[in-house]
Amino acid sequence: LLGLFGLVALLLSGIGIYTVITLSIARRRREIGIRLALGARPAQVTAAVLAEAAVLAGAGLVLGWVAARFYLHPILASYLQGDALGDADQRNLEALLRAAQSAP
Repeated sequence: LLGLFGLVALLLSGIGIYTVITLSIARRRREIGIRLALGARPAQVTAAVLAEAAVLAGAGLVLGWVAARFYLHPILASYLQGDALGDADQRNLEALLRAAQSAP
């Protein structure tokens, strides 16, 4: 059930990102046309659009992580016995360190 909710959340976030990027491109349609008419290569225009999308997605990831870590963590910890979330953080850190050590 939790996996289903995670899948729905992932789907909704993907739809939201698509909508924001589509709205941004629609608002900049004239600007994009002018840039192309003045000689910009399509690859340059595509790179500018993708850069803006990456900034928006990165900001969303950072804000989502902060909200999950500092807002949802205490709420979820109250439902679990002991310090299960702290244990998960410790296991994740150990896995990350092991992966870093095994990298060439």
